[in-house]
Order: sequence, then C-alpha cells, then structure tokens
Amino acid sequence: MQRTRFFQATILTLLLLVMGTPAARADNSIWFEDARYSPALSDDAVRAVAAHVRHRLFTPEQLDNAPLLPQSVKDDFYPRIVIISASDGIRTARVAAGTARGIIKAADHALLQLRMAEQDQFEPRWIKLDHPSTIILQEKTDLNLPLEYERSLFGIAFPRQSRLALLPEELIANDIVSEHQEFFADRLGTYLDWRKPKVDRTAFRIDADSATFFRFSSQCWFIDRNEITPLIRGHRHFHRLTQKDLKDSAEAAQKYLTHAVGRSGQFDYLYQPSEDRLVADYSLSHHFGAVLSMIEAYEVFKDEKQLEAVKRAMDFGENSIGMWTQRGKRVPAVIEHSMVNLGNNALATAAMARIAHVTGDAKMLTRTRSFAGALETAQREDGSFIQLQRFPDGQSDIVDHPYLSGQAISSLMFVQAVAPDSRWVTTADKGAQYLILTRDKGLPLSALPQDPWLLNGLSELYHHQPRDLYLAYSARIVRAISQSQLRKPPLSDWYGGYDTPPGSTPTAMRTQGLVAAYTLLRDHDGKAYRDDAVTALEASILGAAFQLQCQFRPENAMYYKNPQRVLGAFRESLTSPNIRIDFVQHNMMGLLNLWRVMQQEKIESYAVPGLKEIPDDVNNRSPEEIKRIEAFE
Repeated sequence: MQRTRFFQATILTLLLLVMGTPAARADNSIWFEDARYSPALSDDAVRAVAAHVRHRLFTPEQLDNAPLLPQSVKDDFYPRIVIISASDGIRTARVAAGTARGIIKAADHALLQLRMAEQDQFEPRWIKLDHPSTIILQEKTDLNLPLEYERSLFGIAFPRQSRLALLPEELIANDIVSEHQEFFADRLGTYLDWRKPKVDRTAFRIDADSATFFRFSSQCWFIDRNEITPLIRGHRHFHRLTQKDLKDSAEAAQKYLTHAVGRSGQFDYLYQPSEDRLVADYSLSHHFGAVLSMIEAYEVFKDEKQLEAVKRAMDFGENSIGMWTQRGKRVPAVIEHSMVNLGNNALATAAMARIAHVTGDAKMLTRTRSFAGALETAQREDGSFIQLQRFPDGQSDIVDHPYLSGQAISSLMFVQAVAPDSRWVTTADKGAQYLILTRDKGLPLSALPQDPWLLNGLSELYHHQPRDLYLAYSARIVRAISQSQLRKPPLSDWYGGYDTPPGSTPTAMRTQGLVAAYTLLRDHDGKAYRDDAVTALEASILGAAFQLQCQFRPENAMYYKNPQRVLGAFRESLTSPNIRIDFVQHNMMGLLNLWRVMQQEKIESYAVPGLKEIPDDVNNRSPEEIKRIEAFE
C-alpha cells in the first residue's frame, strides 16, 4: 500500500478554502506580547481545537464532517498562538507556531506552515498541540548566569522578528538549557540548522551577554488516530491506575531492556537521549539487577526474544565470575575492579535463582546453590554481612551501605523458593535480626533505611520464620516511607514521588518495597497491622502514578533524535531525560508488583487518592506563585 503523504496537496487546497489565503486569515504580526493579555480558554475549548487538528490531519477527505466546535472557540477573535509538533514516530518532531486572531485560525496557520515546509515523504503518527497560556516577559536576561526557572516548565519565545518559539521539550531534548539552567547559544544554533520548518536565522541574533525573550507554559494535548490526551509538563497525568496501565507500561519497559542487550550480552548501560549517545560507564550490580527484572517480566509476557536476551546477559555476567577462598571455603564471586561486593553477589544469586525457577535450567540451579553458599560464608557471627572485600586476598573494607544486607536476605529467599535448604533461612533470619535489633535499634522513623530489598526479604522470610518482629519492623518502614512521600507538592506531577525534585528510581524502589510489605501485612491474621497495610497500598498507588509520568511515550519521545530508541524507557526524573538500566529495572518491577496485587485481589483500577487537592499545573498562575514554585525546586 502506497504511503500517504503528510498533508497531501489536496489538503493544502482544502485548508486554503477554509482559511482563505494565509495573509487574509493568519496574522504574522501577532506574537507573544500580543497574546500575553488574551483571556484564558478552558481546557475543553483547547481540546476542541485538538480535535479539529486531528480531523485535518487524519481525515481530511471528510472535511464536511469536521467535529463541532464550542461557541467560545468559534467566536474567539483574540490574538492567539498555537504550536503544533508532528512526528512520524521515527524522526524528530517538526514544530511550527501559528498566529492569528482566533485560536482555530492560529491552529490552521500552524498546519499550513508544516505543509509548506514539506520536502520529503512524511506521514504523521504523533501530534502535540500547545496553546501558550501563561506568558512572562524576561527583559535583558544575563545569559552568563543560570536562568531563573526550571527548563521543563517553560518554553522560550524570542522577539517578534525571529518568529521562533521553543517548547520546553525542545529545550530539554537538545540540551539548549542544561539541567543546571545554563543557556547554550551554540546548541540552539545546531538545533536550528536541522529543525523543520526552517527559521530565518538572519532575522534575529542572541548577544553573548544578555537577551530579551518570553517564557511561556501551555495547555497541551497529545493527538494520534486513537486518542486526544491532556498533558502536563509534556506528559500524561494519571488520576486512576488500571491493570492495563501497569501491564502496558511494564511491557514497554521490558522491550526497552531487551533491545538494550547487545550481541555480547552487555547492556547499553547509560544512554543520553539529548546526545543520542551511550556514556562509557558500567555497574555489574545494575547488570544483574536488570537481568533479574527481565526474567521476572518474562514470566508474565513470555517474550522469547526477552529470554534470549536474558541468556546473553547472563553469559556476559559469567565473564566477571571467579572462584576464591572466603573464610576457609572455596566459593564463587562476582569480581569488579578487583573487589567482591556483597550487592553484586546477591543480585547475581537472585538472577540465577529466578532463571532456574522459571526455565528449569539444572546448570543454573547448581550455580545458584553455590552462590547462596558464598552469601552464607560472607556472614559474620553477629549476623552482619561483609559488604566489600579485596580480591583475592579477602581483606575487607568497612562499608555500611544501607541496602546491601537487604539484597543478600532477599536473594536467599529467591534461592529458598527454587532450592529449599534450612541454611538459607537460617542465614537470612540471622541477618534480618541483626539489622532490626542491632543496626537500626532505637532509630526514629526519619532515620530508618527505606530498604525495598529488606522489605521484600522479610515478606518471604516471615513464611519460614513467622516472627512478629518482622511484621512490626515492616510496618515501621512503611510509616517512614509514607511520611517522606510528597503529598502536598507545589506541582501536581510531583505528587507521590520522593525527594525534591522527585526522581523515578527512588520512587520505584520504594514502590517495590511497599507492595511486598502490603502483601505481608495484609495476609497477617491479626488486626494490629491493618492500618499499616492500607498505608502501604496507598503509598504504592501514589508512587506508581508518579512513576508512569516518567516513562518515555510518544508525546515526549517525539522531540528526541532517536524517538524509537527511548520509547518504553524510564527517564531519571521529570527534569532529566537520561536513561540507565537500573532506572528501567526498578520502575518495571514496582509496576509489575502492584499489577500482581490487583490481579490477586481482582481489582481493575485504583483511584489515585488525594490528587484533586493538588493544582493541575502552572498555567494561569501569577508570576509570584511561579517564583514560589521555582524556589521550592
């Protein structure tokens, strides 16, 4: 079937019939200073404009059957700006700003510019419409200093003669404004060299020291053939979580990880989408953690390509494994930089145990037992674990990483599930009691390590050693996590995260632990921990809703140099697009764990509690409010 062209010639004719000539209906004299004082339009009104744009793009042959427009849109005659981004899903989005009196005319003007810029075969799949609604003048800004606003919140529009407006997504995707709010004129120039439609760069220049421009936030909608979806800060906002949301998200993440495993079995570890390049860095702990998450996902999705990738990744991991004598016993170890790290050994053990459990691989089962023995020999008499040792002489460094012992306990429970042995239960039990009764004795909630691995380990260990101590400690960690969660943030898309600004992985790790704690406390017969179980579930739901916002989907992937490469991955945060395999691993596992709970309890969807109390976005806020938001960040 012959590919349709983006805006076929007939569409141009139809647009001209509807609009009149560009000179008659669009107004190139209108710019941000004119639209700055135009009255606000409702979200429903802007959605109607998005429906109009979708009809123009995807069903132009049915021009007479265009969607009905509300009267407020039909009658609008104020200066308006509409920015339309269009991508075929393979190449970077083309971005055009339309201006006119009346929002429909401005949208049609943007469409016409995109059509007139066409020089190649281009079929749109993903469309985004932005209507700048908060516009603030920045006079003589010193470009030698960091900008005074977060780059993901506001776009930049240069003076009238430039006809150039850059969306926040463009600033981030091309690193024109860095994470530290530094403006780079050279990166802007590089981007403009290949941006479509072309901008007349002779019409403006940026001084080395200062510039006057507008910053703006938008009402924005994502459009494709199936949906019109509202966006905040360029991403979706989740007021309700469904099983489908969680499972689809996890499946997209597992596909990213599968594609990230190279022929050698090494992962594309750290990818910078703004540069379309890999960073020379690696961590075997993250490597085995990613393998563990992939085999967990394989059990759900049964993707044979994924299983092949898991086997390649394990083969690569085998290259780092050697034998050595630890405390008089010959045991295997993961060796990285001439060191033996408890976390590396624990995650390798967990990955092997899950592969053996899911595939029935006898060789992997033998390997699993051997590694579990190594974890056992790494335990001291008091129950603590040696966390870091020099290879091969075994000299230990004094390290007290809050998560490594929890990883060892959790890994031993993975082994117990496939190769039952009282030794693994005894070692895990002894280690857990040390952490609770010695390391964390007397600590206030605010100082407790919020260790997801330990919560997972205790949830499983309780079935073998049903100590009330484990219930009580799990409940305490749940309370500590819940108290540190963002419940009254200045921006709604921070809601449910942790830290300021919140990151995807710290949130995902806590979600993993919370779900494990919930299943433990839920299944306890007494009533003592019922409230804590509810707290764990609620915090899990809030965390998952935040996590989903951090996943690359068409609406934000379209602005990067390689949209297909980032799809399904989880970025570092709402303000940083960088992707590392552990970001994807933890987010995928947290969402899958919550999905399993929903399946067990036959719940199709959860409402995100408390979200209605948070303002939707920065649109239509006063400059004073915006300054307070930025000060909070």
